[in-house]
Amino acid sequence: MTDFRHSRQHEAEWDGYTERRSVASAGSPGDPVTREYLDNALRENRHSTREFVGNKFSELEELIRDGFPDGNTTKHREVHEGFMRRAEDRAAFWKNVWEKIATGMIYAAVVAVGTAVWQYVKSEAHKP
Repeated sequence: MTDFRHSRQHEAEWDGYTERRSVASAGSPGDPVTREYLDNALRENRHSTREFVGNKFSELEELIRDGFPDGNTTKHREVHEGFMRRAEDRAAFWKNVWEKIATGMIYAAVVAVGTAVWQYVKSEAHKP
């Protein structure tokens, strides 16, 4: 809208026409935009928007389908299940390894203490 504080045109003289846009398809330059033109423009916009969104959904669908071997969703799921099984197996393996290490260390400590006690008892038994 026109800012009359910085304009030579006075508010009383302004008819609002300066804010209207001329559109080539609305008629000759300077003609106001008609309701018929707006209806046609909105209809065309709705059509082009639907087409654009439809194309984007098609691209997205194609992108998603590319993630499936031969378009087979079951194979895709099975591949992920295989990954998860291998990860679980790997975690179980390392858990088992650490359990064995801990068990071995406990047995080694028991043997070391037992040997130390045995050596002490032997040395005390041989004293006069």
